[in-house]
This record gives sequence, structure tokens and C-alpha cells, in this order.
Amino acid sequence: MNTSELQRKATILWLSLKITALRLAMSWETGVTDQWKRMARAQGACILQRQALMTPDEIRRIERRRGLL
Repeated sequence: MNTSELQRKATILWLSLKITALRLAMSWETGVTDQWKRMARAQGACILQRQALMTPDEIRRIERRRGLL
């Protein structure tokens, strides 16, 4: 595995952790507040960034694991 591949996988892992943290923080909010909306936008942006970094094979594996395929 070369350096750029390691960087890509590390970035995907970082974004996944950030998405999970935002999901937890959003679940602690009561109702849909302005802060909840900001977190939802940040989570959506992270999901899009992670998706752009993933290969089609990685995306398929995740979809299969979640039962989407």
C-alpha cells in the first residue's frame, strides 16, 4: 500500500468518525434547533466528501452490509 492510499483510507476513517460524532450530538438535541441544522449540514458535507474518496467496490461492500443490495 502506498502513501496516497494510506492517506485516502485515513481520511475516510476520520470522516467516518466525524459523521458518527455528529450523529450522536444530533441525537442529544431536543427538537430541530438551529444548532441541530448546522450539525446536519456538516454531517451531509462529510458524507459527500467520504463518498467522493471511496472506490465503487468499497461503496458496494457498505451497501451490502447495510442490506441495500
